[in-house]
Amino acid sequence: MEGTIKTGVDKLIELVRQKGSLSLSEASKELGIPKQVLKDWALMLSQQNVIGLEYRLTGLYLISSVLTKGQKASIQKDIGEKKDIFIRKSKTILDSLDRKMGDIEALKEKFKKMQDSITHAISGMRNDLEEIRKLQDELSKIDKRLAKEEKGTEDFLKSVSKTVEKEEDRYYNTVFD
Repeated sequence: MEGTIKTGVDKLIELVRQKGSLSLSEASKELGIPKQVLKDWALMLSQQNVIGLEYRLTGLYLISSVLTKGQKASIQKDIGEKKDIFIRKSKTILDSLDRKMGDIEALKEKFKKMQDSITHAISGMRNDLEEIRKLQDELSKIDKRLAKEEKGTEDFLKSVSKTVEKEEDRYYNTVFD
């Protein structure tokens, strides 16, 4: 491209894209620019996502943000494998959840039957309690009637006893007088 002016920053971007990855020292040698100046540019370009930075044991590396076809294929393969693993795990989890739901439904049915059984038993107990109350009321009435009859019988016996005594006295007075 004639008439295009390339700055040092343009040259740095072009070099990183050509190499894909290189150390700050390599870039300094190839471009003839001091490391500190390149580092400042690299930090600025990294913030703009034009290039990437990677810190390794041997120093700072400049990484192309534009992926090569091989890198793209590798990443797509990784993503595809991870997707397949995710799908398999998801299916396993869903199958497990389906089985658990079946177990839960069976438990719900058992609890429903237990609830019905308990409700029926409670109803029967209520009926039994009502019957017991009625029997207690009848027993109380019978006790009162017996107490009344007992009192009446005692009064009758006292009356008969007085009458017998009077008649005995009269008999003795008539016979022995």
